[in-house]
Amino acid sequence: MGTLTLTQLKAEITASQGNRTDIAARLTQTLNIAQTRIARIYKWEELETLDTTKATVAGNRYVDLSSLSIRELLSVVLVDGTESRKLTGRIYRQLDQVSPYPEANPTAKPTTYVYFGQKLELFKVPDAIYSLRIRISKWPTVFLDASPSAVSDLDNKDDMLIALANSWLFLTLGKAEDSNKWWGIYKNML
Repeated sequence: MGTLTLTQLKAEITASQGNRTDIAARLTQTLNIAQTRIARIYKWEELETLDTTKATVAGNRYVDLSSLSIRELLSVVLVDGTESRKLTGRIYRQLDQVSPYPEANPTAKPTTYVYFGQKLELFKVPDAIYSLRIRISKWPTVFLDASPSAVSDLDNKDDMLIALANSWLFLTLGKAEDSNKWWGIYKNML
């Protein structure tokens, strides 16, 4: 986790921008852009998480994962006591080839999944309710002005957020030299 709150991050950026007041409404959005760019450059360990809130529904081959903010799906385990199993991930073309009309398949304990459109598609169609253990690499939690004491999910990268946010702001304000200066500071930290 970061150590500076959203309010403190915004104050640092404002000071770096010469205490301009015309950028205040853009600061949260700029910090979110910076977080996303930092997360995109590398799979940071602190953004890896284990989710145990999802489960299958008997007779339904889909599990909605849209609430998880997934950057990359790493592993899915079907939890069934001593009969638990790691599901095999496949690309959608492989599943479509094996099961072009899944509604005709008999239900059983799933063995395979496809991650597509923020959903897991399971093969075979679940015959019961099974808990899932899902390992993911996620995107950082979005900053919201309604949560001024929120901190970044990125560990000890507050200075990187500030530098990259400054680079972005200066770039959008047409100050290429200042933008490049802050970009260099950010790249050195990275």
